[in-house]
Amino acid sequence: MADDQLLVRGALAALLSLELDLEVVAEVARGDEVVAVALAVRPDVALLDVEMPGIDGLAAAAALRDALPSCKVLIVTTFGRGGYLRRAMEAGALGFVVKDAPADQLADAVRRVARGERVVDPTLAAATLAGGTSQLTARERDALVAARDGDGCSGSTVQRKPPRRLESMEVVRITPRGYCHGVVEAIRIAKREGAARAGSEPVTMLGYLVHNEHVTRELEEAGVALVAEPDRMKALEQVTEGTVIFTAHGISPAVVEAARARGLNLVDATCSDVTRTHDLVRELVASGHHVIYIGKRGHPEPAGVLGIAPEHTTLIESIAEVDTLELPDERPLAVTCQTTLSMWDTQAIIERLVERFPTIEVHNEICRATQERQEAAVLAADDVDCVVVVGSDRSSNSQRLVQVVREKGHRPAYLVDTAADLDPEWFRGVHRVGVTSGASTPTQLTRAVIAAVEALPETA
Repeated sequence: MADDQLLVRGALAALLSLELDLEVVAEVARGDEVVAVALAVRPDVALLDVEMPGIDGLAAAAALRDALPSCKVLIVTTFGRGGYLRRAMEAGALGFVVKDAPADQLADAVRRVARGERVVDPTLAAATLAGGTSQLTARERDALVAARDGDGCSGSTVQRKPPRRLESMEVVRITPRGYCHGVVEAIRIAKREGAARAGSEPVTMLGYLVHNEHVTRELEEAGVALVAEPDRMKALEQVTEGTVIFTAHGISPAVVEAARARGLNLVDATCSDVTRTHDLVRELVASGHHVIYIGKRGHPEPAGVLGIAPEHTTLIESIAEVDTLELPDERPLAVTCQTTLSMWDTQAIIERLVERFPTIEVHNEICRATQERQEAAVLAADDVDCVVVVGSDRSSNSQRLVQVVREKGHRPAYLVDTAADLDPEWFRGVHRVGVTSGASTPTQLTRAVIAAVEALPETA
């Protein structure tokens, strides 16, 4: 689903996720992110808004048709401007509907487009029907005219879903969930390098590209080897030739220079959100600030940030550490943070810093994908008995999802790597289960967990 308006995108995703046979597997806010994400998650249908940053939804539809022909496109828009329908059809879209259509009609449109049927809203088609060329068949034009004029047509009948079987567990698919844009791009880069250099030179990722073992195995099968040493400088000692890929978590400048000195080919798969934090720290230090960085010790993201200017950066993890900070009096202070932390914990630490250092400059850099997933999980917790988070125990953002559901949503939450980790004891007396997943979790793992939970019987 691609729409740059977060509230609209979230509402549409939530509505579609209520349908038992539909699953929203990814969300993006820019048209130029559509193809990369679609290639990673392989959806059956892409719902695209028209007006988005990067490229518009119609151009994205054309690009998606060329890159992933198996993915059908449904344009979901507010606008019925002349030419939009024609351009959508030329771009290969099968559907063109309005955002404020009833939920059951939108869900029906998704199903019909997935089957290869054409679905066009009569109101949006009116401008096109009035004149100009159209790629609709005569029968389709007649049907749209009839629908527009209120005569109805048999092809527009909405097929409602059958009622849920009450004896099975009800699963609430929490959206957004799963892959974020940074993970998708890192995987794309690594696979591209593995394919391009296959047989000519070794390609090595310096640490886990993203914190998920299933992704790591997939990359190893694609020709990208792993050096699992957590310390990036020590890991680099094991890479003697070929290409080295820096992970999505970012990298210290000292490691970059050491890799260059070894004569390696360098490929940077750092997430754009992490890169923005690196740039921010550089700017703050250059302007004379001492930077307090909120992050988890031992995680590669803080290691990369602290490597930018270690003498002008201090790492803290908790509110308690704020009270023991000893900082240089002559430098102004600024605070920023790791992108995958709990947004609530981070805000609490920032508030304590402001209490102690009223002039501190605040830059909360928790990424949008992390915030959206945490907010959605806590909101969903109000309406379920427990939440299952699909993700690796290595993944900071997956761990934080469990944490915020327990602490802010006040519901039991469990982290599973695969469906095999589900414990039936968790679900005794449970009727509704929320399922979400970390930003580095492959879609097929989440689907398998959802299917396994749905197969569980309700218990007293």
